[in-house]
Amino acid sequence: MKTWSVTDARWANAGDLGLPFWRDWNAKYNLPKSFWQRIWEYPYVASRVPGRAPSLDVGGTYPFVLFDAWPGARSVDNRDLNELDHKLHRGLWTPEKLLISDATALPLEDNAVPYSFSVSAIEEMPEPIAVLEEMLRVAAHRVVITMDVSDLLGIPMRQIRELEDFIGQRLPPIPADVLTSTSPILRKFGQRSNSEYEAIRVLGLTFDARDEPRTVTTLVPADDPGRQLDEALPGVTTQYVAMVDPATAAPGSVELGIQALEDHLCTAAGRDVGSSARYRARSSTPWWQPAEGYEPGPGRYDNDWFVCLENDLRVMPTAVAQVVSEQIGFAARAAGTERRGRRSAYLDGVPAGVAADHFIDVNRLGPKFVMENGSAEGR
Repeated sequence: MKTWSVTDARWANAGDLGLPFWRDWNAKYNLPKSFWQRIWEYPYVASRVPGRAPSLDVGGTYPFVLFDAWPGARSVDNRDLNELDHKLHRGLWTPEKLLISDATALPLEDNAVPYSFSVSAIEEMPEPIAVLEEMLRVAAHRVVITMDVSDLLGIPMRQIRELEDFIGQRLPPIPADVLTSTSPILRKFGQRSNSEYEAIRVLGLTFDARDEPRTVTTLVPADDPGRQLDEALPGVTTQYVAMVDPATAAPGSVELGIQALEDHLCTAAGRDVGSSARYRARSSTPWWQPAEGYEPGPGRYDNDWFVCLENDLRVMPTAVAQVVSEQIGFAARAAGTERRGRRSAYLDGVPAGVAADHFIDVNRLGPKFVMENGSAEGR
């Protein structure tokens, strides 16, 4: 039986736009000047849905972004987007990339794809919650949506209350730095201010499946467990992935790791390698770790406490692991080497997994859970 949990709910905000992943993403794609919502929405989805994995895009994300950022995705729309009088759609869709269908009745089996996402589309549909229900049905592991919220344009507040009832929780308060169409930070991203849409607020939601039984791929570490993880991840289709050395891990480590991930809404659970002191000494901006330092021990650690998890005992949601692997990788790299054209921004020449852990923390992708001696006891 599949149930769902909302693992992230946030309003588009200026603070996220300053994170390295958001900055890098927007520098790469250089969106048109009228895409003020998308400079937050696209990186939000990309930080949660791996690009190479099979996924379903509901609402026809523009091909110039979709085909490059999510090459494993297929779009669904109730129109033939090739026939639209729109230069960003017309004639650009190939048959294998576009499914023409009513989004409230998708011609797909349950759990047909690992992931589904929608970028500012379901608010334009007559039955947005019915669409969300279909997305949850056809996705095996994760659904990510963004939407405009406004009584003038987008989801009206009345339907937001219906959405809260559907997900079984209240949405977080709107932050002080909420992104609007007139936010000064838009200029840094080449976006023009537009007072016509100032009432719009953008909401992002991430849903993760809670399967019974849980599905997990377990890898036994070899000589280079980080590289092994990078090489194996593209083919992993289960909800969770684990690296577990049976010679050193306590029995039941995988189950305890998954329990910690779900109980504490974490991005990773595992054993601490104790490398944070070495890492901190190399960092010129240790804002992510309190001045008093880090004391290793079991428990949950938010992104402002840098924690290095050992690749010989690491349990993660596959979606998170695949995103991190695509962007930075878990393997150790020699100092000065490059990955995707970046040098040292995520620290080269450090133990395997450390750069990946830093990527998670510096981009605020979620907390970690440290298991003592391979178990979750003591939390």
